[in-house]
Amino acid sequence: MSPVPAARRDGHVYLRKDGKLPYEDTIVAVNKTRSEIDDMLWKNGAVGVQWTTFKDDRGRDQVELRWAKKIQTPDGPMVLPMKHVIRQTVRNPRAVYRALYQHLKDVFVSVEYGLMTFEEAMLPFVLQKLPEGEMTVAEMALPHIRQGQPALNLGGLVPRLGAGEVLDPEGG
Repeated sequence: MSPVPAARRDGHVYLRKDGKLPYEDTIVAVNKTRSEIDDMLWKNGAVGVQWTTFKDDRGRDQVELRWAKKIQTPDGPMVLPMKHVIRQTVRNPRAVYRALYQHLKDVFVSVEYGLMTFEEAMLPFVLQKLPEGEMTVAEMALPHIRQGQPALNLGGLVPRLGAGEVLDPEGG
Protein backbone atom coordinates (compact mmCIF):
# COMPACT_ATOMS: atom_id res chain seq x y z
CA MET A 1 0.00 0.00 0.00
CA SER A 2 1.26 3.50 -0.86
CA PRO A 3 2.11 6.07 1.82
CA VAL A 4 -0.94 7.74 3.36
CA PRO A 5 -1.42 11.33 2.11
CA ALA A 6 -1.37 14.10 4.72
CA ALA A 7 -5.09 14.75 4.28
CA ARG A 8 -5.79 11.18 5.36
CA ARG A 9 -3.51 11.39 8.40
CA ASP A 10 -5.15 14.63 9.53
CA GLY A 11 -8.60 13.06 9.39
CA HIS A 12 -9.98 15.66 6.96
CA VAL A 13 -10.93 13.10 4.34
CA TYR A 14 -13.63 10.49 4.67
CA LEU A 15 -12.10 7.14 3.86
CA ARG A 16 -13.89 3.99 2.95
CA LYS A 17 -13.48 1.00 5.25
CA ASP A 18 -10.79 -0.34 2.92
CA GLY A 19 -8.73 2.84 3.46
CA LYS A 20 -9.31 4.26 -0.02
CA LEU A 21 -10.69 7.63 -0.92
CA PRO A 22 -14.24 7.81 -2.30
CA TYR A 23 -14.43 7.27 -6.08
CA GLU A 24 -10.84 5.93 -6.15
CA ASP A 25 -12.00 2.79 -7.96
CA THR A 26 -14.38 4.50 -10.37
CA ILE A 27 -14.35 3.23 -13.92
CA VAL A 28 -16.43 6.13 -15.24
CA ALA A 29 -14.47 7.93 -17.95
CA VAL A 30 -13.60 11.61 -17.49
CA ASN A 31 -15.52 12.58 -20.65
CA LYS A 32 -18.66 10.82 -19.40
CA THR A 33 -18.46 12.59 -16.04
CA ARG A 34 -17.88 15.96 -17.73
CA SER A 35 -20.95 15.33 -19.87
CA GLU A 36 -22.98 14.42 -16.76
CA ILE A 37 -21.79 17.61 -15.02
CA ASP A 38 -22.78 19.67 -18.06
CA ASP A 39 -26.24 18.07 -18.12
CA MET A 40 -26.73 18.64 -14.39
CA LEU A 41 -25.69 22.30 -14.63
CA TRP A 42 -27.99 22.97 -17.60
CA LYS A 43 -30.90 21.22 -15.85
CA ASN A 44 -30.31 23.41 -12.79
CA GLY A 45 -30.44 26.71 -14.60
CA ALA A 46 -26.95 27.30 -15.99
CA VAL A 47 -26.85 29.98 -18.67
CA GLY A 48 -23.32 29.07 -19.76
CA VAL A 49 -20.81 26.25 -19.21
CA GLN A 50 -17.15 26.27 -20.26
CA TRP A 51 -14.30 23.80 -19.68
CA THR A 52 -10.71 25.00 -20.21
CA THR A 53 -7.51 22.94 -19.99
CA PHE A 54 -4.23 24.74 -19.28
CA LYS A 55 -0.87 24.40 -17.53
CA ASP A 56 -0.20 26.24 -14.27
CA ASP A 57 3.02 28.17 -13.58
CA ARG A 58 4.74 24.91 -12.61
CA GLY A 59 3.73 23.15 -15.84
CA ARG A 60 1.06 20.97 -14.20
CA ASP A 61 -2.15 20.22 -16.07
CA GLN A 62 -5.20 22.06 -14.75
CA VAL A 63 -8.84 22.06 -15.77
CA GLU A 64 -11.13 24.98 -15.09
CA LEU A 65 -14.91 24.75 -15.09
CA ARG A 66 -16.64 28.09 -15.45
CA TRP A 67 -20.39 28.35 -15.42
CA ALA A 68 -23.03 30.91 -14.68
CA LYS A 69 -26.55 30.81 -13.30
CA LYS A 70 -29.20 33.52 -13.41
CA ILE A 71 -30.53 34.30 -9.94
CA GLN A 72 -33.29 36.62 -8.78
CA THR A 73 -32.36 39.55 -6.54
CA PRO A 74 -34.57 42.30 -5.09
CA ASP A 75 -33.28 44.55 -7.91
CA GLY A 76 -34.09 41.98 -10.60
CA PRO A 77 -32.27 39.09 -12.27
CA MET A 78 -28.49 38.81 -12.04
CA VAL A 79 -26.04 36.38 -13.63
CA LEU A 80 -23.78 34.77 -11.03
CA PRO A 81 -20.49 33.51 -12.58
CA MET A 82 -18.64 30.65 -10.86
CA LYS A 83 -15.30 28.87 -11.24
CA HIS A 84 -14.00 25.48 -10.12
CA VAL A 85 -10.38 24.50 -10.78
CA ILE A 86 -9.41 20.83 -10.97
CA ARG A 87 -5.74 20.39 -10.21
CA GLN A 88 -4.48 17.40 -12.18
CA THR A 89 -1.91 16.33 -9.60
CA VAL A 90 -3.50 12.99 -8.76
CA ARG A 91 -2.93 9.66 -10.40
CA ASN A 92 -6.62 9.07 -11.03
CA PRO A 93 -8.33 12.09 -12.59
CA ARG A 94 -11.51 10.01 -13.00
CA ALA A 95 -11.92 10.03 -9.22
CA VAL A 96 -11.46 13.81 -9.02
CA TYR A 97 -14.10 14.41 -11.69
CA ARG A 98 -16.51 12.06 -9.88
CA ALA A 99 -15.91 13.98 -6.64
CA LEU A 100 -16.71 17.27 -8.43
CA TYR A 101 -19.85 15.72 -9.91
CA GLN A 102 -20.94 14.51 -6.48
CA HIS A 103 -20.14 17.87 -4.88
CA LEU A 104 -22.30 19.75 -7.39
CA LYS A 105 -25.08 17.18 -7.09
CA ASP A 106 -25.00 17.50 -3.28
CA VAL A 107 -25.22 21.30 -3.57
CA PHE A 108 -28.34 21.09 -5.72
CA VAL A 109 -29.92 18.50 -3.42
CA SER A 110 -29.12 20.60 -0.32
CA VAL A 111 -30.70 23.65 -1.94
CA GLU A 112 -33.75 21.62 -2.96
CA TYR A 113 -34.22 20.49 0.67
CA GLY A 114 -33.80 24.05 1.95
CA LEU A 115 -30.63 23.39 3.95
CA MET A 116 -29.06 26.47 2.34
CA THR A 117 -29.63 28.83 -0.53
CA PHE A 118 -27.84 28.34 -3.81
CA GLU A 119 -25.89 31.55 -3.16
CA GLU A 120 -24.77 30.35 0.28
CA ALA A 121 -23.64 27.00 -1.10
CA MET A 122 -21.74 28.42 -4.07
CA LEU A 123 -20.30 31.58 -2.45
CA PRO A 124 -16.67 30.36 -2.40
CA PHE A 125 -16.79 29.75 -6.17
CA VAL A 126 -18.44 33.04 -7.20
CA LEU A 127 -16.20 35.10 -9.47
CA GLN A 128 -15.63 38.79 -8.76
CA LYS A 129 -14.17 41.23 -11.29
CA LEU A 130 -11.36 43.26 -9.76
CA PRO A 131 -8.95 45.82 -11.26
CA GLU A 132 -6.21 43.15 -11.27
CA GLY A 133 -8.45 40.48 -12.86
CA GLU A 134 -10.96 37.93 -11.67
CA MET A 135 -10.91 36.08 -8.36
CA THR A 136 -13.34 33.81 -6.58
CA VAL A 137 -14.63 34.84 -3.17
CA ALA A 138 -12.54 32.02 -1.68
CA GLU A 139 -9.39 33.25 -3.45
CA MET A 140 -9.99 36.69 -1.93
CA ALA A 141 -10.81 35.50 1.59
CA LEU A 142 -8.47 32.55 2.21
CA PRO A 143 -5.16 34.49 2.37
CA HIS A 144 -6.66 36.64 5.15
CA ILE A 145 -8.06 33.66 7.04
CA ARG A 146 -4.70 31.86 6.87
CA GLN A 147 -3.07 34.91 8.49
CA GLY A 148 -5.66 35.05 11.28
CA GLN A 149 -7.36 38.12 9.87
CA PRO A 150 -11.05 38.68 9.08
CA ALA A 151 -11.95 37.00 5.81
CA LEU A 152 -13.53 40.13 4.36
CA ASN A 153 -13.30 43.77 5.32
CA LEU A 154 -16.79 44.54 6.57
CA GLY A 155 -16.04 47.99 7.97
CA GLY A 156 -14.94 46.72 11.38
CA LEU A 157 -17.97 44.46 11.85
CA VAL A 158 -15.83 41.35 12.27
CA PRO A 159 -13.83 41.43 15.52
CA ARG A 160 -10.24 40.25 15.49
CA LEU A 161 -9.50 37.66 18.15
CA GLY A 162 -6.15 36.94 19.70
CA ALA A 163 -4.72 33.45 20.14
CA GLY A 164 -6.97 31.39 22.41
CA GLU A 165 -9.74 34.02 22.53
CA VAL A 166 -13.31 32.98 21.80
CA LEU A 167 -16.05 35.24 20.48
CA ASP A 168 -18.85 35.63 23.03
CA PRO A 169 -22.14 35.36 21.08
CA GLU A 170 -23.86 37.42 23.77
CA GLY A 171 -21.47 40.31 23.16
CA GLY A 172 -20.21 40.41 26.74
